[in-house]
Amino acid sequence: MDRLSIALDQYKNFGIGLLRIATGLLLLQSGYTKFFVWKLPAVINSFEKMGIFLPQLSGPLVAGMELGGGTLLAIGLFTRYLGLIFSVQFVVAAYTISVTLGKGLAGARLETMLVVIFFVLATNGGGALNLGTLLRKGA
Repeated sequence: MDRLSIALDQYKNFGIGLLRIATGLLLLQSGYTKFFVWKLPAVINSFEKMGIFLPQLSGPLVAGMELGGGTLLAIGLFTRYLGLIFSVQFVVAAYTISVTLGKGLAGARLETMLVVIFFVLATNGGGALNLGTLLRKGA
């Protein structure tokens, strides 16, 4: 290994932690917007127009998952579970945008990137700066 790789390797958990926090805050903001800015009727209407299954159920469910799950990710609780759940959610979102809405992969680039990020979190855990690790160590 070269010296740069060796130097950066010690910050691997910190990098994953930053990825988790940033992604959690992004989801938290998205859920907040769906609930308190757009309001749920508009979210349901939007889901219905996109052809998403059971929009009266899926709209509020997604908004709640983003608000609650984003909060939990940001503080570092249940990271692996949430990573897996959100990977599936964003596969559906990417498919809906790229295929159903006909915008192609370029139209779903954020959702596709989020699938990968959530898979990384599901397989690697929350990294540094997470409450889950602190709670396990204190128990």
